[in-house]
Amino acid sequence: MTIRVVSRKALWGRSGNRCAFPTCRIELIQAEDEITRAQLSGAGLIVGEEAHIRGQNPDSARYDSAYEQVDEYVNLILLCPTHHTVIDKDEPQNWPVERVEKLKRDHEDWVRASLSPGDANSVETQILVAADVQRIEDLIFAIWPDAYWQLSRPVPALRLEYFDAIVDVGRLLLAKDWPQAYPIISAAAERLRHLISILADHLAQTFEPPEESGTSARLVRKEKRLQQWDTKLYNELFHQTQIDMVATWWLADTLTLELNQWIRAVREELDRHYRYAEGVILVRTGDGIVEPLGYARLDYGTRAVLPVLPRSRFEIRDCVEAVAAQRKVEPQRVHPSELSFPFPGDGSTPDGAQARAILEDDGGV
Repeated sequence: MTIRVVSRKALWGRSGNRCAFPTCRIELIQAEDEITRAQLSGAGLIVGEEAHIRGQNPDSARYDSAYEQVDEYVNLILLCPTHHTVIDKDEPQNWPVERVEKLKRDHEDWVRASLSPGDANSVETQILVAADVQRIEDLIFAIWPDAYWQLSRPVPALRLEYFDAIVDVGRLLLAKDWPQAYPIISAAAERLRHLISILADHLAQTFEPPEESGTSARLVRKEKRLQQWDTKLYNELFHQTQIDMVATWWLADTLTLELNQWIRAVREELDRHYRYAEGVILVRTGDGIVEPLGYARLDYGTRAVLPVLPRSRFEIRDCVEAVAAQRKVEPQRVHPSELSFPFPGDGSTPDGAQARAILEDDGGV
């Protein structure tokens, strides 16, 4: 496991960025990797070490095989390299769990007494924001690579549990008021919320529930349900299915981009080490038959200006239609990267309220 954003913000904030040893309490700095650590140390800066009270491994000091919160805040103490060595290597027999826990408590009490009320509130706000960041990650990051792969198939599908997770993130973002001290996170959260509301609306309107034994909803293909052959009607229905396919693919691509932009926003304003070990979200590609299975990175990078998002799913469909007509191809030949907004529609496109409402109701595919 790795130390999560909530635990890291609580540890560094409540420790005042200082070593917990009472005869030390030197100011510490965070390092992202060993190369950075060496450079900082070479410049005379003391790099903080997120030490474990109960060790991670059987040969670690104070190891407890039954303890499950090894990488959580409750089991971490911030130390300089010298005093980390003291309690773990030089004198581990003199530093049982209870003594290290008291060392941490006493230090945090000292920091708390040293802070002004405003600084203390700022630390606690950081921890609360980190908790919301962690909630979003826990809901969607692990499932998204597979969810993306399902939505990006020639006939898009989605497991119901993934749909529920996406809607849960949307509800969380809809209800959340971000502190004024975090404008970049707030803006990224609003873009993410808006796109999820459009995706939820699109899925609810264009996907059909699974059969009795199934677990995945699939894109409705009305042309397959004709009771009597009608070439003109079949072509019209298939045309609409293709538009819905491309719209689904675009939504899957763009939600990946927005999730990775969210990671960048968190790194910029809250924790520059956020997901340093894991990196951004990679998505599954290929079908394993025609194309080999693999992973891709969809990321805005360091773009100064992010693309405009559509107001609703109707704008996406209109844009697919327009690009296909311009290129004189079937809609399914339009690549999602060819879509851009704002798209000049016919004036009948809703303002997004209908899409947003899907998150205010129970919703379901």
